[in-house]
Amino acid sequence: MLSLAVLLVAVPLAAVPTPGSPSSSEPTEPASDVATAPSGTDTDKDPSALLAALAWPPGDQVARVAFTEERQFPFRRFPKRFSGTLDRSPSGELILSYTQPVRERLLLLPEGIYFENADGQRRELPAEAGYVRVLRDLIGGDQQALQRDWQIEPKTDGFTLTPKAPALDGSLKRVEVTVADGRVRGVQVFLSDGVVRRYTFDQLTWVPPAQFGRPADTP
Repeated sequence: MLSLAVLLVAVPLAAVPTPGSPSSSEPTEPASDVATAPSGTDTDKDPSALLAALAWPPGDQVARVAFTEERQFPFRRFPKRFSGTLDRSPSGELILSYTQPVRERLLLLPEGIYFENADGQRRELPAEAGYVRVLRDLIGGDQQALQRDWQIEPKTDGFTLTPKAPALDGSLKRVEVTVADGRVRGVQVFLSDGVVRRYTFDQLTWVPPAQFGRPADTP
């Protein structure tokens, strides 16, 4: 079974230094997946406003955010823990790299979505599978697909996505996004088989294009 078979991470955003500025090599202030709005405004309850905030910040370098993941299985007492980085190139390609405890990658490229194992062997994932749609819609920030195929329910601490499309409904129950202090703090993915995946995210940083998809500890 592919360990990346059902995966979702949030796209980090916020007002961050322009790449190339004196502070661009340092971690930015916490990035936000959800636009911060004054308390009590209509924006707090407007799904379109929430989804519009999922756009990546522009720049001529690679946007990177580190993450940790816990996978809770119904038959295990303790969750399995993973960590890695998510990179976005200036042209929009995305690579999610697991670095611990295994080295694997998920590549969202214009020609398709691929799983790559530790030996560098790639396998294309079916374009319309539920887990692929989650990756493509949420990580890629496909506003039309998100509004068409997902029920968006704002919460006091973020929002919940519930699948409307049958293909999505068969593989997962819901996705809960938690926002605090103007940034996405975590994402929980509740799968139909009882597995729960919990993600937490670090600050967004900028790295040179040559490091795209290559975490700092890559040999």
